[in-house]
Amino acid sequence: MHYQEILPYASLLPYLDCYWSIRTEDKAADTSNRVVPDICADIIINVGEDVQVSNNKNYLLRHGEIYLTGTMTTFQDTILTSNTHLIGIRFKPFGMSSLLNIFLQGAADTIAEAEKSVFNLSALSTRQSQVSIDSLNKYLASRIRNQNVDRYNHIIGTILDYNGNIPIHKLAHDHCISERQFERLFQSHLGVTAKEICNIVRFQHAFKQIKNRKHESLLDIAYTSGYYDHGHLTRHIKKYSGQPPSCL
Repeated sequence: MHYQEILPYASLLPYLDCYWSIRTEDKAADTSNRVVPDICADIIINVGEDVQVSNNKNYLLRHGEIYLTGTMTTFQDTILTSNTHLIGIRFKPFGMSSLLNIFLQGAADTIAEAEKSVFNLSALSTRQSQVSIDSLNKYLASRIRNQNVDRYNHIIGTILDYNGNIPIHKLAHDHCISERQFERLFQSHLGVTAKEICNIVRFQHAFKQIKNRKHESLLDIAYTSGYYDHGHLTRHIKKYSGQPPSCL
């Protein structure tokens, strides 16, 4: 399996986290690849063989089709067979709505074919495996309008600075938005609550610490990540990754 991440044009960085690709060779053995929530949403182009994806539901990503994945709140498994080739566009929170006018309310943990009228990549030859990062950059750069995404990125930046450990009422107050408007903003643009985004950011912080730990105990990691105790940490890690901390 070959996995790669590539940064977009500088002008697209307020909207995109990266482009990514995952591919396997001819006659490669079937493998399962698990992805955990990361507060981003993706558009996936399948230029290889059909691919099965499962979270709470099962999905089939067909060759030559383009898919939109909503914000994830649980882990997702992809079955990689021989000649798999997926190309992804990973959008920052609020990036998809700001750049493509695609709002994700009701789309959390779902995968759906992208409407061609909304996201038309027919010119990118998806059926001939000729999609290039350069063509994606040019297409998406042409969609940039005078929309102020900086305010949204500042909100997400605050959540990241606190590793998710910030009360929603303080977050809303600090950004001069009522708490009710704040929740509507997240539900409309991201399809999840602001609290869920904070929980995922906190999980990601703890997840990385557990994966890279040397001598720290899980209890120490729980406290430094803002969890009440070892049990609280374990429940969140298992919810988002499908495994207890001891198995990571």
